[in-house]
Amino acid sequence: IAGYSFRIAALNGAAATADLANFSTPFVVDLSVPATAIDSATDVVAGNLTDGFFSTVTLTWTEPNVSDISINGWSVQYRVTGTDAWTSLGDPVVGDTADVSGLLPDTEYEFQIAGLNDLGSVVFGDSTYFVTSSVPVAAPDAVVFTSFAVAGNEITLNWATPENNNSPITSYALQYKAPGDADWTLANQSIAAGDTSVTYDVASDVVAQEFQAYINAQLALDANFAISDVVAAAIKASFLDSFNIAGYSFRLAAINGAAPSADLANFSDAVVIDVVPATVVESATDMVDGEYGVGFKSTVTLNWMDPANSNTVPTTGWSVQYRATGSNNWISLGDTVEGTTADIAGLLPDTEYEFQLAGMNQIGDSAFGNSFYFTTSKEPTFSAPSAPEFGSNTSTATSIVVSWTAPEADGGVAVTGYKLAYRGPEDINWNYIEVGNVLTYELTGLTNSSEYEFQVAAINPVGTGAYSDVNFVKTTTPAVAPATVFFGANSAVLSKKAQAAIKAWVKKFDSARVVSVNGYANSITNKMGMADTYAKSIAAARTAAVVKLLRSLGLTVKFASHAGNSPVDMKNGAKNRRVVLSVK
Repeated sequence: IAGYSFRIAALNGAAATADLANFSTPFVVDLSVPATAIDSATDVVAGNLTDGFFSTVTLTWTEPNVSDISINGWSVQYRVTGTDAWTSLGDPVVGDTADVSGLLPDTEYEFQIAGLNDLGSVVFGDSTYFVTSSVPVAAPDAVVFTSFAVAGNEITLNWATPENNNSPITSYALQYKAPGDADWTLANQSIAAGDTSVTYDVASDVVAQEFQAYINAQLALDANFAISDVVAAAIKASFLDSFNIAGYSFRLAAINGAAPSADLANFSDAVVIDVVPATVVESATDMVDGEYGVGFKSTVTLNWMDPANSNTVPTTGWSVQYRATGSNNWISLGDTVEGTTADIAGLLPDTEYEFQLAGMNQIGDSAFGNSFYFTTSKEPTFSAPSAPEFGSNTSTATSIVVSWTAPEADGGVAVTGYKLAYRGPEDINWNYIEVGNVLTYELTGLTNSSEYEFQVAAINPVGTGAYSDVNFVKTTTPAVAPATVFFGANSAVLSKKAQAAIKAWVKKFDSARVVSVNGYANSITNKMGMADTYAKSIAAARTAAVVKLLRSLGLTVKFASHAGNSPVDMKNGAKNRRVVLSVK
């Protein structure tokens, strides 16, 4: 039934037969996928000079909108326009796009597609024509120098071969520029495609050009001007003597088919043969050091960046000069500085200074750069020490030992000693002693049982600091041995000698002490040791006499006893005529 056509018409009274009816548009039974044309094509060319370059064309189409017809895939065929044989892409393409690779660049191709199914025949659509892109070529990448060296008027340049960008390098172009020139000059130097190094005598080119300029100037004045070879050589020699490579710049470019001349090439960054560019200090810090009373100085540390890079002559050192701002005379740091930092010692604190740098390299010394200004730090602030604090104390009846701790703040300069102030109960004013650089001191020759006040202050070269809080310390009460006063037989009268002895004993302690008095009898009647009445009465009289004297001296009598003698004393009558005094 494939290929058959059908149509239909309605009949009525006016058109009773088919020949009078209006038929529909014929319906053709066709089981093949309708012929389809390619919508668009694009390509990419890739490859290299060794393996060759090829285009990959991407074809895109739209599947036909048909019902009851299945599409299993697409057949793609292509050929160079004007040729007879078609090339099939191979396996059917699923989807609505196909990549056709391995095509020649810059060539027109003819493409056709046909839908595939299980029922119909293959029907290719109309051809689409597409010219593939050309091989992409460009000037070689810019040369990158790996190193260079200068010797006299010659420069040796070394580089790595740049990318040729799909067009073989045929040679290199070298250019130079004299100091102050705006334009580059092509060097008279042949450099082959495979070279990666060249040594160029720039002076020979410059001298030749200067000599030709001289000749042209003379011919403009005299058309018949001529000079001998000897004179010409002398003129060239004078030009050569005055030549200096300092300030010259050099650059290099690779030449290929895409950039056959220097004006189309990509040149390297220029190598500059010159002194170090003017350099300025970037930052500075300082530290003030010294000793109180001797003096303080600032040491300034300068920091900067070396402007030299791989395309400039390396820096070999730096000259540093400085002066106080406003001064006329510069001071040189002396030795050449290596690196990018320098310490300048012996400067005045709290003073603004002006610093300058000049770089050194193989070509010579540069001029000093702009000034950098920096104000040095101020001297440290010093003061007398803070107050010490008392620690533990010890005392005897006639001495006191006090101790203290060093002050928390020494005022910025070391403590050299201490001043101790004290006063006793009879003192109105303070007494002062410089005790040296110690933390303890013993004060002797004091009164027993007396309270003393102490203060201490630290001393440094600035002066005496604040005194501590008052420290109260009391001397101890001494132990006093008992005293014995003897009376005559049957007598209760204190002799002058006895009174003197009592007074001497009393001087051994202060009047605040309390005295106990014990009187003994001089006779006994009882073998058991009990004193008789007379013995007790005379003992009481003797005790009373001693108590009276003690009280007249301002003392307090706590206990008075006149019980009589003890059996121990029975054998010695002299001992039984005594009064014993004791103090606690």
